[in-house]
Parts: sequence; structure tokens; C-alpha cells
Amino acid sequence: MSLLAANSAITKTVQVDPGTLGFEIPTFGELLTFLVKGFFVVAGIAALIMLLWGALAWVLSGGDKEKVEAARDRIIAAIIGVFMILFALAIVWTLEQIVFKGTICFGLSCPASIPVLLDPAGGSTGGSGGAGGTSGGAGSTGTSSGTSGKSGTSGNSSSGTVVVATSTPRPTPTGIRQLPGTGL
Repeated sequence: MSLLAANSAITKTVQVDPGTLGFEIPTFGELLTFLVKGFFVVAGIAALIMLLWGALAWVLSGGDKEKVEAARDRIIAAIIGVFMILFALAIVWTLEQIVFKGTICFGLSCPASIPVLLDPAGGSTGGSGGAGGTSGGAGSTGTSSGTSGKSGTSGNSSSGTVVVATSTPRPTPTGIRQLPGTGL
């Protein structure tokens, strides 16, 4: 138990200089945009290959009824796949441009963006602390009492440091493994 408490108190920070890498590290939104567009490209290419495979099988069937039937089924499945891809593209584009008006994007017509639901500690609005924890933004400090028993953080504008206050982890029932660094 004490090892888990010690691990939860350790905070590791990794800083990478983009100048030494030779390229810019993509953000999560850029990666998600790439994956969404890549999915639709791969799906379109797969549908085209299935369509061409079915057409070639039809031509090479030699009039055999079973081979013609299999080729026709493959062509029909490819056409249905193309329509499903177009339908999905239309839904995603409509959601991005008309429903959400570009505020939430899935990566099709605008770069993927994920709305920030909670501001990280030390941000402009500050976070909330757990039982006996503190909360504050960049330049403000305050205390709050919660019932969650999790640790809180405090921002300090004069020194620019973040102090992490930890609480003791809750005991885990037997047979359930505790996740390291989470207190859960």
C-alpha cells in the first residue's frame, strides 16, 4: 500500500524540444483528423477493389451460373458499401457544419477538436480540490472541502510553481487491484 501511495505522489514531466526532432509533434486533434480521413480513404479504396474484383470475376466466369451469381453479389455489396460510406460522410459533415457550426469537429471538414469539459489545474479558472485539498488558478488560491477524498492542486502566481497535495489512498477490497497513481 505504501508503494502505491509513494507512486501517486511522484509527478513526471517530459519536455521535448521540437527543434532537435526535425519535425513538429502532432497534437491529439491532428492525429484524430488524420485517422478519420484515413479511415474514409481506406474504406473507399476497399469498396473500389471489391467492385473491380467482382467485375473481373464476372468477366472471367465463362458463363458459369454460380460464378456469375457470386460476382454479382460482390458487386452489389461493393455498391452498398460505397453508399454507406457516402451516407456516413454526409452525416459527419452535417454534424460538423450545420449542427455544431464548427465548434465540435470530428476531423472531416475541419480539424478534430475535443471540447474542454474541465480546466486543468493551474489554468485560468482553477480546479477543485478533494477532501481538504486546495484549488486555484494561475494567480489565485483557495480552499474547498469535497467528499471525494482525492488530491487537489494549488497554483501560485508569484513563483510559478504547482504544489501537489496528496491524500492517503483508500483501502481496496480483497480481490480488486488498485490502479497505480489514481487512488482508485
